[in-house]
Amino acid sequence: MRLVTSIAVAEVVSHFRPGAHTYWIALTVSLVVLRDEARSPTRAVERGLGTTIGVLVGGALIGVLPTWGIVALIGAIGAVRPYLKLANYTAYAAVMTPLITMLNELGHDISWAVLRERVLDTLIGCAIGLCVGYVPWRMWSSRQR
Repeated sequence: MRLVTSIAVAEVVSHFRPGAHTYWIALTVSLVVLRDEARSPTRAVERGLGTTIGVLVGGALIGVLPTWGIVALIGAIGAVRPYLKLANYTAYAAVMTPLITMLNELGHDISWAVLRERVLDTLIGCAIGLCVGYVPWRMWSSRQR
């Protein structure tokens, strides 16, 4: 119920938000609203922080690296990604953001507008995850006790 409610709100927000990638809002919600209710706030903060870091670092690298360098970077990120997910979710989100952005935009110039949209949509998704998928349910369950 928590996830379904949060995804529904994300879809409504996406409908009214301009941009070509508003599906990132619902995607973020699905990543931060966890079965383990107690971990959801931490995951939302880690996801928002990691995505912001990833956009800043990845955006700087993408603008400087030649095509072969981007391909090498995609390979390196792909290699360390599984280990980072186990070790530190913030670091994992930081490397996944440029990886997914580079793969989605392969062959096109990646603009700062797309990267800015990614951060904003991720932060909106994190806020929905916290405000719809965590806080009301936590308050309701504490009242039931």
